[in-house]
Amino acid sequence: MIVFTNLPGPISILSALPDISGSLTIRGNGPANTVISGYRTNRVFNVLAGANCDISDLTVQGGGPTYNGDPGRPIPTTAIVNAGTMSISNCFVHDHGSGEISRGAGGGAIQSGGGGLVLNNIVLSDNFARYFAALSASNVRATNCLFVENGTGDSCPIGIGGDSVFSGCTFRRNQAVYDGEGGGIYASGNLTLLNCTVTNNYGDWSTGGIRFIGNNLVISNCVIINNEAGESYGGIYAVATNILILNSSISGNHSLERSGGITLYGNACLIGCIVSYNGSAFVYPAAGIAASGTLNMTNCTVTGNLAKYLPGAGVYCAPNSTVQAVNCTIADNGSGIDNSTTGSVYALNTIIANNGTGSTNGDFLGTLISQGHNLIGNISNTTIAGTTNGNIYGVDPLLGPLRNNGGPTFTHALMRGSPAIDAGTSDGAPGLDQRGIARPYGTTVDIGAFESEYSVLRFTDISRVSSTNIHLQVAGLPGSICTIQASSNFLAWENVFASSNGLTGILEFVDPDAANHSHRFYRAITDGYSP
Repeated sequence: MIVFTNLPGPISILSALPDISGSLTIRGNGPANTVISGYRTNRVFNVLAGANCDISDLTVQGGGPTYNGDPGRPIPTTAIVNAGTMSISNCFVHDHGSGEISRGAGGGAIQSGGGGLVLNNIVLSDNFARYFAALSASNVRATNCLFVENGTGDSCPIGIGGDSVFSGCTFRRNQAVYDGEGGGIYASGNLTLLNCTVTNNYGDWSTGGIRFIGNNLVISNCVIINNEAGESYGGIYAVATNILILNSSISGNHSLERSGGITLYGNACLIGCIVSYNGSAFVYPAAGIAASGTLNMTNCTVTGNLAKYLPGAGVYCAPNSTVQAVNCTIADNGSGIDNSTTGSVYALNTIIANNGTGSTNGDFLGTLISQGHNLIGNISNTTIAGTTNGNIYGVDPLLGPLRNNGGPTFTHALMRGSPAIDAGTSDGAPGLDQRGIARPYGTTVDIGAFESEYSVLRFTDISRVSSTNIHLQVAGLPGSICTIQASSNFLAWENVFASSNGLTGILEFVDPDAANHSHRFYRAITDGYSP
């Protein structure tokens, strides 16, 4: 074991350190107090095959020189190399490589191709290389790590293979320029992202956020937001055997050409997701979701996805592909669902409304195989096959604004009087809505991703605070408009208070007029949701 304590300043490595073999633990006195620098000349740590190394509580900076190549395109090395088994915890790993994004200059921060790499509570930042600036590794287990402002010239800042899991990690403001792909993360094999944030990353050639080409991709409770691609695929591009995206937000991603939001090839499933405000300048084939293969969507909201010069579909079904939507809300996109001539789109308990209008766009373009109980606004460009039992056409679903109505992702609430309320079927419907609220709430399930509770206002406290004042407390769904009325005979009711901005969950009111009545009855009513 090597333990660093009370160092007077950074340790600068003027020549290569010995390779690490066997088992070794290196422990610092905290990243601010123990700093090891490669002086932009030398590799810092090299773990040999079969070795086991545990590094914690220090900073590694300034490694990753270039060597042994054409001066115009030198071969990069990496600051930390692992061919064995390695664990890095509570460390700051930064400023490795050339110091700037370029072609043919600089090595990266960490390269691991051995038995496994464990990262816990580390920061990888400001690393630059032609290939894999921050991390190139297989079989990674990363927890509570930050990957920020790393950049590559012709590849991706973070490249992952094997069987890897990232939990509670953030990928922010990383760049893959020139011919780079996958600004946030580029992975193969099997990748699981749990409670991660992928934001403000950039892929010059392709894919601003997550690029995956492999076997199994799982994204759960993640936020993929405001990523950008210079050419195609702003948010997620995935080619996989199986793709599962749960309770995640894919929003505000953009590309110049194809598919601002999500592009999926394979057997894909989206549950409880919001896909919103993604876009592209020239859309092909979609602004929101483009599906090739099979896509099953349950309790998802797809809204506000647009293209600058063309409508931009919320959901696009590619040729010889299948899309199944169950209790989804698809609204306010440039166009709702675009189905290719050989695609198959099925819908049950789904809202497809308030999308763009015109001869080539609108709510649904092509053939819909209805499974019943769908609310579709404009069917002028739609051929409807299957069962039409319970379908509703040509009406406004009365959706509230996209907001936090509870649960892990944003939703459009159903406003009071919405024709979607109690208009679905329980046969085939999920037991919970997008927020995790049990279905059905009323006589039967609602159409769409949101199960309405708008009528549920309950008094949680009625108490006398003085001889003249009565304290009233009302609980209801956040955003709902509440009016408290009072009566002395159950026949004549007067408004004594009205919330104009919507509830935040609990409303409190003191009735100063209670002293003027021998007895007083109260009720709370709602007219929907505040704008």
